[in-house]
Amino acid sequence: MTGENYAGSFIDIKGNDCYVHDNTGYRNGNPKIVAAFEIHEQVQGWGYHQVFENNTLYMDQPYGAENTNRRMYVVDGWFSDFTVKSNQVDYGEGLVPADKKYHYNCDNVSIIQEPLTF
Repeated sequence: MTGENYAGSFIDIKGNDCYVHDNTGYRNGNPKIVAAFEIHEQVQGWGYHQVFENNTLYMDQPYGAENTNRRMYVVDGWFSDFTVKSNQVDYGEGLVPADKKYHYNCDNVSIIQEPLTF
């Protein structure tokens, strides 16, 4: 997470059809981390159809805070399409469901809402 080839996220994804689930990430004030997960198109046609489910992310500063060069997205994959379900994020004020489009840098994100159970 530091050094010459540091990562800007906890996990960088470069393939297709990846299932990223049940992870816990702690930013711990690391200014290099600007998104929990990033999707990259290393080769044309790659970086599509990911699923992110049941991840808990402690980003430790507010979404869009001044001392970051971009928003603290849960998933940054602006060119891609992906599905999210049951992720949680803490921007320094406690865990909340990451169930809004503004948590994700993508116009083609599908947010799956779980049905309420009683």
